[in-house]
This record gives sequence, structure tokens and C-alpha cells, in this order.
Amino acid sequence: REFMVKYNIPAPTFKVFRSQKEAINFLNQAKNRAWFVKASGLAEGKGVLPAKDNSEAQEKVRQMSKFGKSGEVFLLEEWLIGEEFSAFAISDGENFQLMGTAQDHKRVNNFDEGENTGGMGCSSPPMVVTKKILKQTMQIFKKTIDGLIKEKRIYKGVLYLGGMKTLEGVKMRFDGTAMKGIAPITLDSLKALFGSGNTVQPNINTTSPNPPSASRLGRIPPSSR
Repeated sequence: REFMVKYNIPAPTFKVFRSQKEAINFLNQAKNRAWFVKASGLAEGKGVLPAKDNSEAQEKVRQMSKFGKSGEVFLLEEWLIGEEFSAFAISDGENFQLMGTAQDHKRVNNFDEGENTGGMGCSSPPMVVTKKILKQTMQIFKKTIDGLIKEKRIYKGVLYLGGMKTLEGVKMRFDGTAMKGIAPITLDSLKALFGSGNTVQPNINTTSPNPPSASRLGRIPPSSR
């Protein structure tokens, strides 16, 4: 999130905490609003807890303990109103090509109700990604790569963008399972990108992975845990 602020990448309002007491004191004084409380570490896709107001957010902050070390550092983040989507690009460290877009469905009940799961399924491409949204998404990818270059943290590989279409345009979020929807990229395209090894080839701007034109739907059986 700090990287996004530094390089003018649109993102929700947020604050990082390293103690539950500090977060609860903050919520006692903050304007009442809806939040997401997010564990900083891996939590099987279940470390993002929605809270409809400050009081509920305090309870969700206390639940960070159940994630062990993954919940020792956590994020309080503005609950964005809009429709989610995911986008994937592959980069050689300087350039990138879009691989595809998808929409993950994580809430346990219909109509986006209930707790988040590790992922219930996804569809690709999502109808929410219009030409205007795709243009904004490409701008975010470019700002990210340019920022990594300036930070001297050259990254070669797949870039994941978790997006939210809001009234102000695309903003970044965090997510995970939607890669399932765009995974069926042709073998020849992947060979062109990676060659005979596992390193992205140079001059990626001249190589397109050709995202599948057909729609795809992926279903993930819910865990019994």
C-alpha cells in the first residue's frame, strides 16, 4: 500500500497496525464507517474480514489472533463500494503483456453475503471490465513496473492486479483465486514467453500470450474446514 501511495496508484484509504490495542484505540476515535481488516500473512485465502462499522471492526481486529504470526501485523482498509475483478500480466522487468482478466467469487452465500472463503469459483472474462476499465488497468500495470524500476527492484514474472470498479474509477485491492479462469493459455504462447527454461524472455512487448477469446467458468468446491 505504501508503494501505491508513493507512485500514485489508486488505492483505498488504509492504516497498518502491529498491535490490536493500537487499532482499537484508532477505531474508537475514527469516523464510523465500513472496513476490511486484513492479516498481512498467508491465511488460506480467509484472512480478510469485513466489518460494517467501527464496532464490528474492533471485533474483527481481535480475531487477527486466530491467524497466528500471519495476523501479528494487519491492515485496516476502507471498504470500497463497487465490483471486483482481477487482471494478470507478465513482465520481463521493463515491459508487460496482459494475460487476461477474471472475477473471483469468495463470499460463502449468494448476493455477496457471509464470510469470505478461500474462493468459491470464478469467471473469465468478467463483464465489468469494459474498454475504459481495461485502459485504467493497463495504466496501473505500467505505473507498477515503472515504480519497481525506480526502486531498483526489477521484477520478471506474472503481475497480479486485484481491482475494484468504483465511482472514482479502478482502485487496487488484494485477492487470489481468479487465475483459475485464465489459466488455459495456449502452450505455444507460454513457450514463447518462457523459452526452454523458467525465465521470462527479453523484449516481451513483441510477444503476446493471446488470452483466450471464449468465456470460461471455474468452480472450486468449498472446503469442509
